[in-house]
Amino acid sequence: MITRYDHRSVELQDEHTEQAWSAYRLSDMPQILDGYHKAVVLAALMRTGVLQRLREGRTDLGDLLGTLDPYFGEKLLGWLSTAGYTQRVDGGYAPTEAGAALLSDTALAQLSFYIEAYGPVTQRIEDLLRGTARYGHDIQRDGAALGRSCNTLFDLYHIDVVLEAFARRSATCALDLGCGAGGFLIEAARRDQQFRGIGLDISEGAIAEASKRAVEAGVAERVSFHVADAFDAATWPAACTRADALFAAGVLHEHFRQGEEAVIEILNRFAAAWDRGLKSIVLGEPELYYDRQDNDSDLDLVHILTLQGFPRRHNGWLDLFPRSDLACRAVYSRRNAGPRFAFYDLVPRRLEGTE
Repeated sequence: MITRYDHRSVELQDEHTEQAWSAYRLSDMPQILDGYHKAVVLAALMRTGVLQRLREGRTDLGDLLGTLDPYFGEKLLGWLSTAGYTQRVDGGYAPTEAGAALLSDTALAQLSFYIEAYGPVTQRIEDLLRGTARYGHDIQRDGAALGRSCNTLFDLYHIDVVLEAFARRSATCALDLGCGAGGFLIEAARRDQQFRGIGLDISEGAIAEASKRAVEAGVAERVSFHVADAFDAATWPAACTRADALFAAGVLHEHFRQGEEAVIEILNRFAAAWDRGLKSIVLGEPELYYDRQDNDSDLDLVHILTLQGFPRRHNGWLDLFPRSDLACRAVYSRRNAGPRFAFYDLVPRRLEGTE
């Protein structure tokens, strides 16, 4: 039996409503909402282990979801297929080519950086705006998540750059200021059997984690970690005298919140530390271009919300160094890869040109 439907289609035209919808499209709001929902869904799938199981090549739906709700799990994986990230396979889902890129170390580290590390702050922008909460008192970024994501990105894109800078100065033992969970020193020691390192951080929890990770990585005999103020050499343990290179990554720009003179004062402390037998001071800092490439605007936003000083491009640093006791003898970077970073090889001005 065939049922036939007879109907007429009526399409209305109205210039006012068409202009209104055209303006909505022009507003970027469709892309804003799409990006927001993708981010929160992917973050939930990351925290529940689904993305990791997709990375491992699992496709069976039951295996992917485990004890998670089967309805929501399947529907969300299916929803990701509308964006081209997943595809249906027998009994479950698998990532597409775009999905595999989404599951890369870089993409997931960036997701963790903005959603897990800074999410506790961005979710409370209204409270900050109203003055009903203060950053550093009522609101904090997630330091553990921040450390994990930064370590992943640094390992992928920047460790080799720093080790190259050290090698050119024949430095083999680095003092890492603000070492966090020790990612740089541990990975550098793992890659180079001759490498030695000492890490300093004011956080007892970070130092405990770094020491534990060093043991697990089998490099504890060559790297050590200590609780100390990275910017006050008077608190540094005696072990620091073994270092022939001083390294700090992504920590100095935060002091711009107190003005340029505060940063210059720290640079001068580094210059004074040269008398401990250093061969190199390598300062690594992110470059903020204030454009929409590579999440620059997002990096700008989280610095606003967490009351940090702002990163600056390398020309800004090169203008600053002459006002300090340090001179820049080389700038290292990696082309077209990773978050945009520059590494400055510095020497006390009194020794400039004596090598």
